[in-house]
Amino acid sequence: MTTPAFPRELEHKIFELAAYSYPRSIPNIILVAHRVNIWIYPLLFRVIVLSSNVACSGPDSQAYPYSNPKQYMSIPAHILRAGLRGLCIRSSPCEATQYILSAASHVQDLYIASPLPIGPGPRSLFLSTLGKMPLKRLYCSLDHLFPTRNIDFMHPVFVHLTHLEIFSHTDTTNPAIHAGLAMIPNLTHLAFNDGGFIPFAGRLLETCKSLRVLVLLNDGEPLDSELDNNNTNSVLGAELDELRRDVRYVRMACSKYLADWRMGAMTGGGDYWERAEVFIEKRRAGEVDAGQYWIAEDESLNSA
Repeated sequence: MTTPAFPRELEHKIFELAAYSYPRSIPNIILVAHRVNIWIYPLLFRVIVLSSNVACSGPDSQAYPYSNPKQYMSIPAHILRAGLRGLCIRSSPCEATQYILSAASHVQDLYIASPLPIGPGPRSLFLSTLGKMPLKRLYCSLDHLFPTRNIDFMHPVFVHLTHLEIFSHTDTTNPAIHAGLAMIPNLTHLAFNDGGFIPFAGRLLETCKSLRVLVLLNDGEPLDSELDNNNTNSVLGAELDELRRDVRYVRMACSKYLADWRMGAMTGGGDYWERAEVFIEKRRAGEVDAGQYWIAEDESLNSA
């Protein structure tokens, strides 16, 4: 019998590192040996993008790793539970969504693109499921979680959150939202994809004591549109000037949003959050102009 070249523990770590670094190579990695299959197969499902849209085979495909959400229903729940850490739900049949959620007890990174097809039963049961996840990063419209708009910021879904992106469906001008955000105990990173919060940004930065990064994401439209789109120029002018001086504020474009999210969910870095952090540190260190708060799309991609 041939003596292994490496101890099994080290061999396990080597294949695991390869899988994390090149997730699309996992189907080939698990063919190396039976023991490698046992170690690495659950990592094929470390990040799942549920989408019923037709997916291409390139790096920007929507669905991942399977194009048909119902394919996951053939995977044993314990396999999904062992590997799944990042979940994006864009569109999916109700039964497939429910099956995935039933095995999502270790998910830390959750992206909900639209109201969920969760089927019959009270939404409180769905929220209860989310509350049992050790969520650290959440991307959603809060109205999709709390459709009555009575948002409970004391709900367990917020307890472990460090990163929160709020989609534009949420009424970001509502003072109750700002007060609620300050109640999230571990929140350090907050992002919006519209400028409705700008008149209240000073209050947010003052009351959210742990906040280190505040991001406004957009598609690269001109900077002055922050004023034009909100139709409150007289108020926004002073607020925006104050916001520009706060080093925690970053405005940036992110056109390849899903690929960006998937990178962060898979590796814990390389996404827009990390690029914002790097930019803020450069601003603090005087490596960029103190008044510069905008990261253009090409700069974001180059710093990834």
